[in-house]
Amino acid sequence: MFKWTIRIVTSLLVLIGIGLCVVWIVLHSSVTDYNGEGTLDGLEQEVDVYFDVHGIPHIEAKSKPDAYRALGYLHASERLFQMEMMRRVGSGRLAEILGPEFTKTDLLFRSIFYPELIRNEVKRFQLADSAMRVECQAYLEGVNAFIKEKPLQPEFLLLGIEPAEFTQEDFFYIAGYMAYSFGLAQRTDPLADDIYRSFGSEYLDDLALNHAESEPFNPTYERAKNLEEGLSSLSARAVDAIPMAKFEGSNSWVVSGRLTASGKPILCNDTHIGYGVPQVWYEAHLVCPGYEFYGNFLPGIPYALVGHNDAMAWGVTMLENDDMDFYLLNSSEEGYQYEEAKIPWNNKEFTIARKGAADTTVVVLYSHHGPVVTDFFPQLQGRDRCSFWWDYTRLPNNLFSAFYALNNTFTLSDAEQAASKIHGPGLNITYADTTGNIAWWACAKLQRRDPGINTKLLLDGSLKSSEPQGYLPFSENPKSVNPPWQFVYSANDQPGPINGEFYPGYYKPHHRADRIKEMILEDDEWTQEKMKAILTDVKSPVDSMVFHELLTLVEDESKLPESTDILNWNGDHRIDDIAPQFYYRWLYHILYLAMADEIGSENFNAFLTTHW
Repeated sequence: MFKWTIRIVTSLLVLIGIGLCVVWIVLHSSVTDYNGEGTLDGLEQEVDVYFDVHGIPHIEAKSKPDAYRALGYLHASERLFQMEMMRRVGSGRLAEILGPEFTKTDLLFRSIFYPELIRNEVKRFQLADSAMRVECQAYLEGVNAFIKEKPLQPEFLLLGIEPAEFTQEDFFYIAGYMAYSFGLAQRTDPLADDIYRSFGSEYLDDLALNHAESEPFNPTYERAKNLEEGLSSLSARAVDAIPMAKFEGSNSWVVSGRLTASGKPILCNDTHIGYGVPQVWYEAHLVCPGYEFYGNFLPGIPYALVGHNDAMAWGVTMLENDDMDFYLLNSSEEGYQYEEAKIPWNNKEFTIARKGAADTTVVVLYSHHGPVVTDFFPQLQGRDRCSFWWDYTRLPNNLFSAFYALNNTFTLSDAEQAASKIHGPGLNITYADTTGNIAWWACAKLQRRDPGINTKLLLDGSLKSSEPQGYLPFSENPKSVNPPWQFVYSANDQPGPINGEFYPGYYKPHHRADRIKEMILEDDEWTQEKMKAILTDVKSPVDSMVFHELLTLVEDESKLPESTDILNWNGDHRIDDIAPQFYYRWLYHILYLAMADEIGSENFNAFLTTHW
């Protein structure tokens, strides 16, 4: 009996050992090779790649197509599963690998980025700048060479799938997912309308949907424009199921050479993207004859969204302009009312493949505004049909041309021309160059609207007057180019007025921008090292102010914490600070007690995901 026990234990240990060896071999075979030599089909000449101590690749090639071919190969070698997930989100193909619980998510994205739309964008793309098309094709060749040659990465083995080759269509699916994740209207508009219909406009007044005239804003400046307006403002003080890191918030600023020790501008950018493994960004440095560029790339996209060369640099934040709308339709099974006519639906049929369940085929109704999305938003259910308008999918997509141009820009005028091509998602581009120029541009196709249209609520789909009446030329967008106060910034806050009126959007409160301005004005000899103090600043004076105002309202002081570290809080959010934990729980309960009993727990939880 004892001998049999030993034999069984020994056999189990051998099997475990073999299993561990197999796991090690599989995992090791999928790890990116950071040493030695390899082959990459399609290369015109040899390419050298050096990985620094941070794991950032420095690609040295004899031509730009070879540099992008190598970049595509590296993106796939380190981020192929991330790229696979992003294109699946954008194309509505999650359920086929993750199961039927993603059916509704897939149907939403399939409705927005339907195949005909993507095919038309690819046709336009193929007519674009020939150098851009050559570089993008080289990038795809690099990605697909890795897919063909290398063992599958563990995530693919665990899910039992093999990645198909990447195509130009995938560029638009990945970019589309990114653009949609930047939006806030889909989180706020249905909720705001539900609150408005249930409780009236007073409830919305407290949510501050629109910019108040007395609040600070991001000042604009162009030569020969009114300077007093900008200077006065300086002195005044919503997809969650998707298993991907979220694009959320951001800030950026530039100080001119007059405020730096070196006499050259300094640009800072912090894209506040949710942490994930792997991270969203992929840093890389490309060098070839006549070209050197360092940037932060989104894997699956050939061109960096943030970057610099030896002449200029740019940063990106989210503009949060209002480019999404929901239209409530007076409809029947046959069509919907529009002005005096009954318009028939434009039906599209989608089949969703689902792991562990049968495929499902769904017919989606489309009005001329866009797809009917009533079933995707809890606040819309129980209403008549509601369709979704988004400028990003309605206007020609020049996003790739814009960032191709920025990746190849050396002057202020060229950068502004590149920025003018961005139609959506709305972005703030901050800029600096070695000749001393600094700039900020609000980049988007901004809608013209009839007066009195409240785009934060559901709009009347039967009226043409509810729709945008055109778009502003880029020359009228908010901007600040070489302002006399010597710095520009963006913190997702309200841009300065256009022709005397504030452009509506989903802007974040001005407190972050105020803190940036406050710190910049504290010095006039900024260095890179000093600038880290702003990048890593964790103080919120406004939260400290609110906290101390709340303290004055407490009638029974025995209920307050005894800790002076809490009671004397100055707004710091350092890792070992206790006061913020106390404050945010307190604030949460105030909001909960004020709202949840009326709007309900589902709406309250939705409220907590918004910039409100």
